[in-house]
Amino acid sequence: MENEQNISAQESAPQLSIGAKIAGVFLDPRKTFSCLAVKPDFIAPLIILAIVSLIFVAIAWPVIEKESFETQIERMQERGVSQEDIDKSLDMQKKMGKYFGFAGAPIGVVINTIIITAVLLFIGNVILGGSQKFKFMFGVYAYSALIQVPESLIKLLLVMNKGTLKVYTSLALLFPQSAEKSVLFKIAEMFDIFTIWQMIVLSIGMAVIYKFTTQKTLTAVGTLYVLFHAVRIVIGNIF
Repeated sequence: MENEQNISAQESAPQLSIGAKIAGVFLDPRKTFSCLAVKPDFIAPLIILAIVSLIFVAIAWPVIEKESFETQIERMQERGVSQEDIDKSLDMQKKMGKYFGFAGAPIGVVINTIIITAVLLFIGNVILGGSQKFKFMFGVYAYSALIQVPESLIKLLLVMNKGTLKVYTSLALLFPQSAEKSVLFKIAEMFDIFTIWQMIVLSIGMAVIYKFTTQKTLTAVGTLYVLFHAVRIVIGNIF
């Protein structure tokens, strides 16, 4: 009986090419996720995300390195490190930093996807009372994360134009940079157009694979997002 239901689901689900599923994330998410609910996959989006992260690091490296050095110098000076030791540390970082940066970009994509998928699976299976396997959630999150591609490209242009990594596509644009450590600024950062877009797409995907309402999954994803940033803001103010 279960095999008959699986066969019926496969026949009724849309059969899409990889390109069509990727395009569907932006144009018709429900259609893409209906396909993934029957036959999950995640390789293509992970490859795309890894490539985009490498492109970002490669092009923006001068800015990344400059701001990394500035942060390291400030922290070492606060600890009373001598200028000679600071120079040695920066010299070593200059020799090895780029290699770690390039290696860390794609590895970070995979690790972040695994961790976030595990959290979302816990929410779906335990908190919301559903039942789903890791591979289905992994595929849903990986495809929803493709929203980060246009975000990365736009922010890359802004980074290279302004010469700083402190660029925003959120309400933080309404604040001067001098307010970046304020609570209001950090709250404004939460209202990022691409983050909200991805949350909506992700919620649609979760609704499809769990057969929940989109309102239910969007509420859960939104609550998780707010709680995460609330904790981040509190810890940031303490330390």
